Parts: sequence; structure tokens; C-alpha cells
Amino acid sequence: MDLEIKSRPLKTDNSDNPRILPGGRVVLGQEQDTPEGGFYLDQVFHAEVADFSFYDGLLTEEESKSFLSCAKNIDRDPLLYVDEEMTIFTMVGDTEVSAITEEDLCFESREFAIAFPFRRNFYDSMNWCNTLKGYIVLPSSAEENKYLHDKFERFNDLCVDQAHTLFYIGLTGSSAGEWKRTANDEPVKWTNFHSSFSQPDAFRPCATVESANGTFTWFTSVCDFEKCIACDFDAQPRLLLRGFCPSSLFERNFYLHDYVNGRPLFDGKEHSRLYWNSSAWVIVSRRHPGIRASMVMENPEEYPIGLHTWEVEGDACGKEKVSIIYIYMFSCSYLGATGREFTCNNGSCIAKARRCDLVTDCADLSDELNCEIIHVPGGYSSALPRPSPPATRGLPLLPEGAGHPGDQPVVLQADPRRRAVAEVARLPPPLHEPAEGAPREQGEGHRPPLDAQDLHSRRHQERRRRPPAAQRHLRRGRRGARGGDDDAHLVREETVFSGQNNSLVLEQELTLTSTCQFELRMYPLDSQSCSLTFIIEDLNNKLGVLVKDGLGLGFEGSRRLLEYQLVREEVTVKLDSENVSVVQVDLLFENLYGYYIGNTLVPSLLLITISYLTLFFKIDDFQDRIMVSLTSILVMATFFTQTSANIPKTSYLKLIDAWYVTLISTNFLVLLAAVVVENLRLDRVRLFTHVVRVKASCLNQSLKLLFPAVMFLIILIFLTICLLV
Repeated sequence: MDLEIKSRPLKTDNSDNPRILPGGRVVLGQEQDTPEGGFYLDQVFHAEVADFSFYDGLLTEEESKSFLSCAKNIDRDPLLYVDEEMTIFTMVGDTEVSAITEEDLCFESREFAIAFPFRRNFYDSMNWCNTLKGYIVLPSSAEENKYLHDKFERFNDLCVDQAHTLFYIGLTGSSAGEWKRTANDEPVKWTNFHSSFSQPDAFRPCATVESANGTFTWFTSVCDFEKCIACDFDAQPRLLLRGFCPSSLFERNFYLHDYVNGRPLFDGKEHSRLYWNSSAWVIVSRRHPGIRASMVMENPEEYPIGLHTWEVEGDACGKEKVSIIYIYMFSCSYLGATGREFTCNNGSCIAKARRCDLVTDCADLSDELNCEIIHVPGGYSSALPRPSPPATRGLPLLPEGAGHPGDQPVVLQADPRRRAVAEVARLPPPLHEPAEGAPREQGEGHRPPLDAQDLHSRRHQERRRRPPAAQRHLRRGRRGARGGDDDAHLVREETVFSGQNNSLVLEQELTLTSTCQFELRMYPLDSQSCSLTFIIEDLNNKLGVLVKDGLGLGFEGSRRLLEYQLVREEVTVKLDSENVSVVQVDLLFENLYGYYIGNTLVPSLLLITISYLTLFFKIDDFQDRIMVSLTSILVMATFFTQTSANIPKTSYLKLIDAWYVTLISTNFLVLLAAVVVENLRLDRVRLFTHVVRVKASCLNQSLKLLFPAVMFLIILIFLTICLLV
């Protein structure tokens, strides 16, 4: 134990011969202003006195340290001292006497351990201790283990379960069978496990202390069992109260200390006390006996941590004798190693920077409530953009999903969870972060009217709908800027940010439905481009511009659609003819033509090949030749009809239409050639006025060679068109 001895000169009637005059009295815990007393309540000593001795001479520094460390190596007897029966001193006023053994008084470790006699599982117990800026207790020696057990043994009737265990300890088992401290994830050096229940596993990764036979043995345990909570702290647990008016007589600072009626006691720094009176939590004052506050209990196991409703009597806050107010009790720090903290409604703490960031961090979601309240001065118009040149701020658009070609134009749907960001005007100071109970007006900052239209100048009225509160957000920029003073009488801690030094960022979620007209001449080997244009009307480049934020565009949906795939997205920023900033978003789609290769190209080539093979039939087998060719034409025409019914209808010929028309025409020519060959075989051919005799076999042989050349030329032409496009 590190001791620091501070001394002051003894004031007497004669500095040359220091002595204390007889006939007076010794008063502990109060300043005596006059011989008759002169006591005042605001001068009362509010603390505990563990021991007091008055000696007939000055103690040396070594003797003082000996007294404070319980060694008492002092070779003289005190003239006055505090005994157990209080035979020398007389108690006056609100003073209590309790007995404590010298062993417990002089025990150096775990003086800040507090038990909470209500049951929770291990994880809820850990969260409760973290809320109070502590951690689950973990003895580091046999002496500490016994001390903690003896200290919390008073709660055996409430806390001991069927397994005869009392509370969890701050250990968690790793997958390697090693125990680690919950507070810092470090291996433990001392344990007191039962030999048969010492190794953690997937079913029993937690540890508890038994309270049956006085050995204080540890056992492995399931973490879901509910046990009482025992928290340890590195310093005296301090909590703050908010919500009282500025003239309130109640204290704001309380410390966890001792127990009253089986529950922890919150002692004020000077005169107040918050304790459990067996039916509700109450606050009383020794200095002001007429005031009292009682918590409105919704659950008998509730504690005053967090935001609760209180009934206040006799306080100097108004004319009413009884008033109902909200009071916040928390242990969150205003300033710390990681900066300011925000208090959730349940009393837990998060970093101030995580307040109003569109991500819920508090278990009760309270960190994302009241995120649009700002204070605007007189004369400020939210309809006008700011007069100063803007710091450029991006407008990222994150569309998700797209339609597929059908009977109607393609529709692009932007996911309502995505957001567009644009900076709003900097307001003159002050600019307030939201705080419940703040006595100020709530204003609106400048909200730029974002307009959107597609390539065909169609405006999208869907954007005009005001998004719900959960989708609309004003977020602070430059969180590192220094905030103003906090008003402790407000329920929530309040931070004032100067509008000159802090930017507001407007984040809005918009659902846009855009019509995109496809050009389908090369369908199904086509590529399509769709455009959306964003503009803030009447905001020319002298007042502000839109710029890309990073890449400027992020696509988070599925790129592979029913018939098309998004292959590229581009963002272009430019000025229109009136010097107004315009952001154009271009989305490039490519057709997934694999379906048409298997369902159109391959079957049609097989049919035309079958038709070509009829030229290899016997030349006198005209019936089979003509039936196969005719069947091929009919099947191909059926394919053409079915395919045309499932693709968009246009007034112009598409590539797939040209393919079918060409193959059907070629198939018809094969059929026509078979008829000509049959006529030559049976008779002669009259050509104009001459009679031409041609051998049918020679013509048939020529067609066998000509047909592949024609088909090769047709396929080559189509491939060339596709490559050029």
C-alpha cells in the first residue's frame, strides 16, 4: 500500500510552546465555529471513520504510516480513541456505528467489489458490470477468494442455487481448454477449481463459486444458468444523476458503497443517499430532510441505472409539491482515453462518435433516436443555400437490381436502403446535438432539393415522398471539433457544436423508378445503356457543386439478372448550360445470350442441316425428300413463332428475326431444289423458248456443294455483324 503523509503546523495560543488548552471538546465530523458549537449542515463530514486515536504528542512519519497500515508500531497509548461500545465519544445526528474485524479492515485487495442480488446469466452479468465500468470478480489468491466469499455470504438465501453455487467469476474457457480473464483475455495464474470440474469445454465454458462446505471451490458451469452478479472495480464506482433542475437540492454524484435492505447503497458525495427501502429506490438528504425522490417501479428487480421515471417531493424546482420527472443515472465518462461517451437509455455506454451514425449500437436503439434536432438562430432560412463556397461533398448513389426486357420498357429500381449524400449549409453557432429535455427550438437546416430524371427527361416523382424518420438523417461532420459546455440539468448529456466549425451532412434514402428504353436491333447479342441524371435545381457553381465521393457509385445488388448482366457503371460530373452541377449515372448491360444459343441457334442449325441431308437421299425417292424438307420448315417456323412471343415486340427487325427468316428461306430453297431435280428426272425442262436437257443427278450433285458454301457465307455474315457491334 502506497501512503502519502501530509502535515500542517499546529495552531496554538503560543507558537514558542505549542500546547492544547484544556476545558474544550473534541468534535469529529463537524467544524466548530464558536465555543458554543456553530455547527452547520453544509460543513458536515460525510464519510466513514474506521479508527481514531488522539495521542499526547506529534507522531513521526514512520508512526503515521504504521497507524495507517494497521501495524500500529507506536510506543504510547492514545488519550482518546474510538472503542466498540462508544464509551468515550457520543454519536449526534444521522450517524451509524457498525462493527468490522481488523482483518477485514486491513485487507488491501478487492475493496471495491460489489454484489448485486439478482439473477442473470453470465453474458448479462458481464454486460451489467461493464455498464458500471467494472468487470466480473476474479480472486487472484486463496485469501481474496475467501474474502470475497465471506463478503457476499450475506446473500446466500437469495443467490445460492440448487448446485450450491453463489455467483459467476470472471473466467471464460478457450477452445484449447485454457482459462482466461474475461476483463482482458489474459491467462489466469491462480485458480481454485474442483479436480473433477476444472477443464472448460464447449458445454461448460464458464466458472462459478460454490457456497456449501466452506472451501470456496470453483466449478465449471453452463453460461446460461442465472446466478447473482458480483462486480469488481479498479476504483470506487461513481455514478452521475441527470434530470434535476438547476436549483435542485439533490446531489448529482453518487458512489456505490455498502448495502441497505439487501441491495447496494449509492452514497452521495456530501449529504444525499440513494437506497432501496424494500419497495422502491428512494433518494433522501441529511442536509435537507424535507426533500425526497422515489423511483416509479415497473419491475421489483429494477435498479436505478439508466433512464427512469421518478416522483420528486419538496425539491426547489417549482411550485408543485410533487412532480414527475425523468432521471438518468449512468457511469459513462464525459472525457476519457477514447473521447466522450454517450449513455444509452439502459445506462450502457458507447463512444460519442457512434451517436447518430445510422448504425444502432445501443441494445435499446436509443443512440439513433432524436438525431435531427438542431438549433437555428433567428433570420436563418432553410430554403436558401449557404452563402459561402462549399467544401465539396460527394453524392454516392447505390442502386440495387434492374428489370429485364419484356413487353414494357425496362425499369430500374433503386433500393430504399441506399442513401444519397450531399452537404448542407453551415449554420451560425450554436449547433446542438440532440438532447432530450433541451429548452430550445428545433429547426431544419437547408435541404437541397435533389432532382432526378432519366435519359428521356422523365422526372421521377417518387423522390418527393418524405422518407420515414428512420431513413432521414442529419449527421455531424468533423467530430473532432470541440463541443461546448454541457447542461447537467438536462436528462441527456448535451454537446454544443459551433456551426462555423462543424458541417452537417444530409443523408436521404430515395427510391427511384426509372424507365430505360432499350434498342433491340441486335437482340439477343445486344448491349444496353441506361442513364439517370441528378441535379440540385438553382444551385449553380457559385454556391455549390456535386462531386464524386470516391468512385461515386456502388452497385450492391445482383449483377446477373434474368436476361441481362450489369457489366459496368459510370459516373460523370458536368455543368449544364446554366452552370448547374449535374451528375449522370450510366449503367451498361449485356445480354445473357447463352439461352438463345442453346434454344435458338443450335436447333435451327440442326434443322437446316437435316434439310441439307435430303440432297443425299436417292434421287428417285422424291416423297421422302420433300416430306423431310417440309417438316424442317414447319418445325423451324414453330421455333420462330415461340421465340417471337417471348421477346419484346418491335416495329423493326431484330437480329434473331433476321436469323430465322434467313434459315427458313434457305430451307425453302432446298425444298424448291428437290422439286426441280425431280422434274428433271421425269422429263425435261423448258427454259423460255428452248428445251434444255439437264441430267438430274448433275444438278443434285452441284447443290450438295453449293449449299454448304451458302450456309458458311450466312454464318460468316452474322458473326461479322456481332463482332462489329
